[in-house]
Amino acid sequence: MRGLEGSPVVDVEALKRQVQFNCEVTNARHAGTYSVCGLLLRLRNLYKWEQALPPWEEPDPAAALAWVERKEQSWECLADEEFEPLALGRARLDPLEAEAINRQLSGTGLVYGAGYGWGLKPTFFLGRLSGRRRVLGRAVQWVGQELARDLFSSPAMLLGERVVVRSDAAAYYLWDRIHDVKKSGQAALLVALEAWGLGGRDLTPAVLKDVFPRIVAAELETYARHETGELLAEGFPRQVWRAIIARFPGERVELVARAVKDALADTGPRGMLAYIIRGKRLASLGFYVAFLDGVRRLLLPGIRPAFERFRRDGHWPGIEAARAQAYAAALEMAAALTDIFGQLKERGEEWVRAEAEERLIKPLGM
Repeated sequence: MRGLEGSPVVDVEALKRQVQFNCEVTNARHAGTYSVCGLLLRLRNLYKWEQALPPWEEPDPAAALAWVERKEQSWECLADEEFEPLALGRARLDPLEAEAINRQLSGTGLVYGAGYGWGLKPTFFLGRLSGRRRVLGRAVQWVGQELARDLFSSPAMLLGERVVVRSDAAAYYLWDRIHDVKKSGQAALLVALEAWGLGGRDLTPAVLKDVFPRIVAAELETYARHETGELLAEGFPRQVWRAIIARFPGERVELVARAVKDALADTGPRGMLAYIIRGKRLASLGFYVAFLDGVRRLLLPGIRPAFERFRRDGHWPGIEAARAQAYAAALEMAAALTDIFGQLKERGEEWVRAEAEERLIKPLGM
């Protein structure tokens, strides 16, 4: 059924309920896979989203606690439920078939997302399209208001060959990261804040929130470049990466494979860092280095020393040299992973695990 102007007619409220049901099912199944701190952070942001609170407004503790208790009770009832297909017109579509669903939603101003996070946790969202354009020849969609989402929330993601940038998710992500930077990243964070005119001031919510929408808008561009960088990156075939993730979900092999993929997207000649360097985007560079942690930091050991030199001399070619060096190292890691996984049929899973540990994981100091 189509409207007067040829656009498909969609019952938005019904679709929102269907997507949110699947979001609650995946929450019920996988909430226990997060660390205690990670789960609390995600619950806080999910509460803020449900209550339409901006990132800087903290919830009333009693109300939030009561909400968490209700969530946990509802999840106990949903843990054994199956995902429901999405009813769009006469079609009933698998909720993980995002591309097929988005074809049905074409012209409605809605964007649907589905994929797999860490440990093959299914993730879903539904949002309103706020803009679209092409970046490096790739289609990029900007999503504004989100109508349905689960605990997992990424600032940007790939849907097939398209990039989707999630403004709401990015705002919550950035707010939390700015307020939770480790000591090793404080100097880089200060560089970023000074670039936004916030240096030397107490970073209270009242001070930060005035400039925060502009920070988010600028960083959305860098997140888009990470995703297009992933699409355009060479050296780690997507089918190989997906096969590794599917075979070793929740294991250290998956952790390293995801970090290598991200490192290639960050450091490739058409990736995030190259975009930052070309535009001499000082604030974005500061945020990138401040937030660089986990396995990705281990994979890119030269970035922080290069940034320390940059703080002294302001020499962008030094950052570019570090990017190129990091990219070469990430390509070597990707080649090694591809080689190891390519011997799976001949040598078996245990050999792949042991070889990845010996050749890749232990040298990182993990």
